[in-house]
Amino acid sequence: MNEQNLRNLKVMMAYRGTAYHGFQIQNNGITVQEVVEKCVSKVLNEPVTIHGCSRTDTGVHAKQFCFSVKTHSQIANKGFVRGVNGELPKDISILSCEDAAPDFHARFSCQGKEYLYLSHHSESKDPFTIDLACHYRRPLHLELVQEARDLLTRKTPAAAVADILLKPVITGSGGLALAGALDIPFNQEVIAVSTALKELAPKTDVAIELGGEDAKIIYFEHGNVEQRMNGICAGGTGSFIDQMA
Repeated sequence: MNEQNLRNLKVMMAYRGTAYHGFQIQNNGITVQEVVEKCVSKVLNEPVTIHGCSRTDTGVHAKQFCFSVKTHSQIANKGFVRGVNGELPKDISILSCEDAAPDFHARFSCQGKEYLYLSHHSESKDPFTIDLACHYRRPLHLELVQEARDLLTRKTPAAAVADILLKPVITGSGGLALAGALDIPFNQEVIAVSTALKELAPKTDVAIELGGEDAKIIYFEHGNVEQRMNGICAGGTGSFIDQMA
């Protein structure tokens, strides 16, 4: 795609992920990105690639999901919303569209994410939350959760663990909301990993994170830290390593 005269659109959408194998395009099942890209390309009358702010796992929903897309089309923002919604299935909806700066990127410009975990505590299942909340028959003892948080966050006497002072920090997917609920500091995953490697293995050039729903590669070059995603999803098995090598 010729980069000249391109508009950069910032688009917000919501989707019910029950029928999809997550957001990012995969070979083993239909995904949100695949469906949305086809509809957006049809409305814009040109093949485009959308860049999502994050990836979601199979069956996960999104209430406010941002993606960016570059296009030559001069379609009005409202026309984009109406046109794409007219093509999308009922479980995906475009909420808004606006022109963004040329360097805006939904993933790289993202400043934070909030995850919501719902649980339904009852002997009987709720047919209205069957794919929205985890059904757990036993009651939730919130006071025990808070007690565990207090044990984690209080200062541990040095004598209890030799000369080590423990300080819990939460990282990873869903960590920001959990950190807020438990009042524990949050640290971005790439910062946590890179800081640990600089301290424990300062000669590291490249770090490959195994497992999870993607392959994260951290490069340490000339004092800089850069994280790249290889675009391969491999359901926590580490099987993508051969494809990366």
